[in-house]
Amino acid sequence: KLWTPDTFRAVERSDYIGQAWYFGIVTAMAVFNLLMFVTLREVIYLRYVGFILAMALTLATQNGLVKEFLLHDAPWWSSVGTVLGFCLTLIFALGFMRHMLNTAKVTPTLDKVARAMTGVLLLAALWANWDIRAVIEPATLLFGAVALFILGTGIACALKRQRSAYFFVAAFAIVCLAGVLATLRSVGLVSPSFLTENALRIGSAIEMLLLAFALADRFNVIRREKIVARREASRIQRRLVETLKTSERLLERRVAARTAELDHKNAELSQAMASREDVERIARHDIKTP
Repeated sequence: KLWTPDTFRAVERSDYIGQAWYFGIVTAMAVFNLLMFVTLREVIYLRYVGFILAMALTLATQNGLVKEFLLHDAPWWSSVGTVLGFCLTLIFALGFMRHMLNTAKVTPTLDKVARAMTGVLLLAALWANWDIRAVIEPATLLFGAVALFILGTGIACALKRQRSAYFFVAAFAIVCLAGVLATLRSVGLVSPSFLTENALRIGSAIEMLLLAFALADRFNVIRREKIVARREASRIQRRLVETLKTSERLLERRVAARTAELDHKNAELSQAMASREDVERIARHDIKTP
C-alpha cells in the first residue's frame, strides 16, 4: 500500500501517539511495582517489572523504535533482538507464573516443566547469537508452546480454585489471542487493520493491567490474612492474660489459706508453750513448798 507523503506523516503521527500511550503505561507499571518491591521486599514485584520491561523491549525492537532512537547502527541487535527479547520475556513470564501461582506446591509436575522450559529458552537465546537463521523457525514454535503452556498452567491452577489464577488466565488469554491475530496478519490470513496491526501492544497493555490487578488483589489477601492473624494473636493473648490472672487469683487464695493455717498453728503452738510454762512454774512452786 503506497501513501502520499502527507498521508504517511499523518499515519506516522498517529502511530507514535499509540506507541507513547503503550510505553507510558509500561513506565507507570514498572515504576509503581518497583516501588512496591522496595517497600514490601517481595521478589514477585521485581519479576513482574522484569516481565513488562522485557515485553516492552521486544515490541520496541520489533517495531523498529530501538533502532530509531537507541541503537542507530547495530546490525547485530536488528538481527537477533526480537528473538532474544521474546526469550527474555518468556523467561520472566515463567518465573512470575511460578511465583504468583505457587506452582511448586499447587502443581509440582507443571513446575518442573516450567523450569525445563526456562532452560530451553536460555539455550535458544544462546543459539540465536550463534546462528539466527537456523533458530528462527524452531524458536517461533517454542515461543508458541511456552505461551500455551503458561495459559494451560493458569487454567490448571484456576480449576484448583486458586484466587490469583483467575486474573492470570484472563491476562494471558488476551495476550495469546493478540499473538494469534498478529501471526495471522503476518502470514496474510487476516487483512491488516488497526486491531491486527496493534494487537500485541493492545493485548500486552491489557495483560499488564490485569496482572497489576492480580498483584493488588494478592496484596489485599495478604493484608487481610495479616489482620486475621493479628486478631487471632490478640485473642490468644487475651486468653493467656485471663488464664494468668485466674492462676494468680487461685495462687493468692491458696497463699491466704496457707497463711491462715500457719497463723492458726502458730497460735496453738504459742498457747501450748504458755501452758507448759504454767505447768513448770507450778511444779517449781510445789517443789519449794514444804
